[in-house]
Amino acid sequence: MTAKIENMAEVAQAFTSAYDHVQSHMVDTKRREEISLFVTQVTAMMSLYISFAPGQLERFIEVVFSKESIRDFVFRLTSAFCARLGGQAEYEALAKDIAFSMCMLPKKDQHGNDTFLVAMPDDIKNRLPSAEDILDLLLGNKWYLTVVMLHLFVRIELTAIPRGQTK
Repeated sequence: MTAKIENMAEVAQAFTSAYDHVQSHMVDTKRREEISLFVTQVTAMMSLYISFAPGQLERFIEVVFSKESIRDFVFRLTSAFCARLGGQAEYEALAKDIAFSMCMLPKKDQHGNDTFLVAMPDDIKNRLPSAEDILDLLLGNKWYLTVVMLHLFVRIELTAIPRGQTK
């Protein structure tokens, strides 16, 4: 039997609990500093909606998988969070909610046409992913949802941003 998460406040609580748990098991000071810098960079130095734009997945693959300490942290956090979340149905529902929240485009009709007037320049609109594309990314890559959750629910101190890296 799995626990059912009813709302985003409970998701936030489950995620921050998992984050605190994983952080509390990191005893190596150097790794702790690397993780702190990673979390700061992910949360303070990027716009969340753009993380789903074409080309950004490759950027995050590089950031997460190039250092063993970052990859290990993200995988541990993903496992700890998913265990607290409940199960596959809860994960899929959360991914769907996040995809809806992050998509800046309206739903398309059965012919691929916008169902509403999209009031933004075409060059911007054409670069943004659909909710379906975002959902596919999140369902196929649990670690990517973890990166999104870091951005949504982990508070950082802006003083933790290294000099010259706020661009």
